[in-house]
Amino acid sequence: MVAHLPPMILYDYYHHAEEIWYQNDMAVGDPYFMCNPYDGEDSSCSDSLTFTTSIDDHKHYFGVEVSNFGSNGCSNDGSKALKSAKTLSRPYRIQRMDKEKLAKKVLNAKKQSSLHKNKILH
Repeated sequence: MVAHLPPMILYDYYHHAEEIWYQNDMAVGDPYFMCNPYDGEDSSCSDSLTFTTSIDDHKHYFGVEVSNFGSNGCSNDGSKALKSAKTLSRPYRIQRMDKEKLAKKVLNAKKQSSLHKNKILH
């Protein structure tokens, strides 16, 4: 996750806390810093750096190239990646729902949402 995108100067975005910041190459076992748990714009963490449009710092995490990790089925092990690819290539069975059943589900969801709103307001 890129902690400061979009930047705060655009549309007053504010980022969630608590950032875990690696001030290094982010290799396995590297030390990290736990930033202010209440301030998503902690100036002693990544917010202390100048904003650039480069994504180079976000291509590798814990010694793994992110794009290769995804194309390998989110695994560093080739056999797991192959199994994942086989699983993904299976045809999915999609159950069709008749219009009446779908309408009932939508109506029930609206009722539940309305009940929840009433509980919050009262």
